[in-house]
Amino acid sequence: MSGKNKRSRLFFGMRNYKFETHDTDGNIIWDITEDDWKNEIKKQFEAVSEPQPTELTYIFHDKDIDTDGEKKALHVHFVARFENAIYYDTTIEKFKCESRNFEKARSETSALLYL
Repeated sequence: MSGKNKRSRLFFGMRNYKFETHDTDGNIIWDITEDDWKNEIKKQFEAVSEPQPTELTYIFHDKDIDTDGEKKALHVHFVARFENAIYYDTTIEKFKCESRNFEKARSETSALLYL
């Protein structure tokens, strides 16, 4: 088992509208509005089960500015807490994240403050 697939009760992740709706060349691969994407994310998060998070907090960001001064694409950050420790691989699949945007959180306080 890889070190990354150890069990945890707390995870922190992010999903991005542009990455999910465009390919690497910038072509639209999923024709969905930002509002509809937000609703879809909410439905997906609320449907996570077996086990279901005991706490799930998320926030959509649409006004962030990157280091070049450009506005970042709409994205959602979330913190999920489970009653019992579960595997990283199982959890990343539940939230449909890429590994670069998903991690075991070390501090619930810090993760929630980031939101």
